[in-house]
Amino acid sequence: IRIAWDLIIWRQLKSKPGQVEFKALKQQWEHQKESLMSRIAAHHEYACHYWVWAYAAELTYQQQLQKTLTQTPKPLDSRPVLQAAFCIDVRSERIRRNLELQSDAIQTIGFAGFFGLPITYQPAKTQVKRPQLPGLIAPSVKVSEQTPNHKKLTKVSNASTWKNWASSPVSSFTMVETMGWTYAYKLIKDNFFSKKKEKLIDEFTHHHQWHISHNHAELSLSEKVNMVTGVLKGMGLTNTFASTILLLGHGSENRNNLHASGLDCGACCGQSGEVNVRVLTSLLNDPAVRTELHKADIHIPENTRFISGLHNTTTDEIVCFDALNNADIDTWLEQASKQTRRERIQLMDAGLKDLDDVALEKSLKDRGKDWSEVRPEWGLANNASFIVAPRERTRGLDLQGRSFLHDYDWHSDAEFALLEQIMTAPMIVTQWINMQYNLSVTDNTFFGSGNKLLHNAVGQHIGVFEGNGGDLRIGLAMQSIHDGENWRHHPLRISVYIAAPKQAIENVIAKHQTVRDLVDNGWLFLVHWSDDNTFERYQKSGWKYID
Repeated sequence: IRIAWDLIIWRQLKSKPGQVEFKALKQQWEHQKESLMSRIAAHHEYACHYWVWAYAAELTYQQQLQKTLTQTPKPLDSRPVLQAAFCIDVRSERIRRNLELQSDAIQTIGFAGFFGLPITYQPAKTQVKRPQLPGLIAPSVKVSEQTPNHKKLTKVSNASTWKNWASSPVSSFTMVETMGWTYAYKLIKDNFFSKKKEKLIDEFTHHHQWHISHNHAELSLSEKVNMVTGVLKGMGLTNTFASTILLLGHGSENRNNLHASGLDCGACCGQSGEVNVRVLTSLLNDPAVRTELHKADIHIPENTRFISGLHNTTTDEIVCFDALNNADIDTWLEQASKQTRRERIQLMDAGLKDLDDVALEKSLKDRGKDWSEVRPEWGLANNASFIVAPRERTRGLDLQGRSFLHDYDWHSDAEFALLEQIMTAPMIVTQWINMQYNLSVTDNTFFGSGNKLLHNAVGQHIGVFEGNGGDLRIGLAMQSIHDGENWRHHPLRISVYIAAPKQAIENVIAKHQTVRDLVDNGWLFLVHWSDDNTFERYQKSGWKYID
């Protein structure tokens, strides 16, 4: 719009008799064009010193990470009692590690948070649809509940009508003058008597039976089996199955937050992963699907139960949607949550470190319910690496909540199709996330969204203004990356460590222009992690050994 406005003024001045103003403007424009290259050169000379320091910080982090990766990992029993699949989100790294510390019989798995389901979710009897997969992928399957919740539908319809009226221009004064006082009860209820689970978990989705369709036709049994087979192979769950397997999406508990989707699951298009894990669990517990999986040489024992749940990233609580019926697992999950909360506040919220476990849990829950809280959690702040390797190589290692962890064993990926999927989808998404944080720190005025306290929604969901005008703001608010005294994110380009043959990695780079652009132009570091714990960085000229 502003460029178009400049063009209009340019043409207007040009059309005036004598063109006095136009000639002066054109002369200034020509002078700017002539000096453009020298200005760019001056900027480069000014910035190059900062680039050197930034590069040094990245190499320092890589040295520290590689020192950790070469440590001896924690052993795993050959027959695990519990397997738990988490999203690769960096917030999962801490709770996975602390869960594994409870017992050698616990195995955790890292997989993209949409769990490989290319779905869009449409609540039954509604026209509303929302994608539950990364923005890189188009949904091909629609899911909805077989039995709609009519009470919930009525409640949501009434709330939607009220919200639309309350947000309309004509209600600006009449709504406040006639109905404003009724909000007193709602404010008190929301802040002091709210039920946490109703806020974190979507009441629509409290179902075990799902209608799954493609092109308006219900998915056949063979199509369901093909979809599930791909998911199990992607997670590496094809040979060993525990008696209890948790599929854990994640979501953030917060209120009155225009940036809430940035704290939920990026792999689920800014939603929680609840729908995905519920749908996948229903398929994997389906006897007909299991029978067909036997024919694909995937033998799930009869006593194996898949249980869906959510990792609440605000409180680090794990909420399971079905009873575990196992006191040991309940204890393990509770202890892992306590240890993760304690570890997280030491690094990110030191002001809470003097609280005991009970008070700390309550404080974090209250923070999530507080509509005036500008930092309900720190999200993916300080992310710095993406590790694609078997969990056996990182199990028990302290990666400080800075690493995306994707399970991958190249020995089971004969044609490297799974490696190609990882490098062309999760790797790209993690780079997006990493650069969003980096740019919001390095230039918050241009690439960030400024002060969250001043944000106003535009058109309810289009974007935000800072204050009452200006450009739409992009990126992260200062409160998401700065605690008022110190930065909570260090802007390092993401370092991708892949445990796979170098030739297979090179083949993916050569095949996909998008990947090649990221690697060759320095938007990320791509490092080969060998079986004997050596590291080589990919460059156009070839692999370079790094110490």
